Amino acid sequence: MTTRFGSDVAATRTRATRDGDTYVIEGSKRFISHGSVADLITVFAVTDPDAPRSKRLSCFVIEVPTEGFSVPRIEHKMGIRGSPTAELAFNGVRVPAANRIGEEGDGFAIAMRTFERSRPGIAAQAVGIAQGALEVATRYAQERRQFGQRIGDLQMVGAMLADMDAATEGARQLLYKACAEIDAGSPDAGRWAATQSVSPCEVSVISATMALSPDSCWLGSRPCPVRRSGGAMRRSVVVMCVSFCLWGGAHSSVSPPKVVPWRCARRQRYWIMHPAI
Repeated sequence: MTTRFGSDVAATRTRATRDGDTYVIEGSKRFISHGSVADLITVFAVTDPDAPRSKRLSCFVIEVPTEGFSVPRIEHKMGIRGSPTAELAFNGVRVPAANRIGEEGDGFAIAMRTFERSRPGIAAQAVGIAQGALEVATRYAQERRQFGQRIGDLQMVGAMLADMDAATEGARQLLYKACAEIDAGSPDAGRWAATQSVSPCEVSVISATMALSPDSCWLGSRPCPVRRSGGAMRRSVVVMCVSFCLWGGAHSSVSPPKVVPWRCARRQRYWIMHPAI
């Protein structure tokens, strides 16, 4: 889905021109998850540039490798390196008309319905990161001793863990509610899909950062699992709030992102992506 316009789906420039029983696709796509290893690629391209924005696109399935298709670049990401993200180029790629999904002009509606199902996957990833960070921090707080007692018995550390637990559970329940509404075919499914995108990613940032606070010397070192969660967490935030580029293209969240400061219990400043309100 993604071109130079990111989450502005209707602004896609990749063109699909009808030529008899085939379409000729010209253009490129950025930040495509698994694009370098996939055998089938779903491509949204403009078939009628003069139509209204919601009717300009059509959806095609391309079997690769095929003539005219190439992968000029693999993105160097902050985390989640097991899922390659690539730039794809289409130079005169011919696709049978039978490979079109739906009718011409249905692409935008298909993309929006797909986003309703794919967004919860990223939110679930963020909740998992937050839960993992909480478990590591809790276990460490029970094992580490300072001033003759476990650090988990210190009021500040205990309050920090309680905040992490409450925030993680709140994000999890919002995710579950959104999934239930989407599965039930709620007419508000788009709103639920977008709303649940925000809180879990914020919580994953806060939880992973807080988990580093009880003892940053060990928790920030290579053997600590939270260290890896931090990289995955940061990309989850970028994915959700900027261009949602995992699992099937770039999706937008509820509103444009902005950068705001947040202070942890140690008064250290961290900058996180947060949706504008």
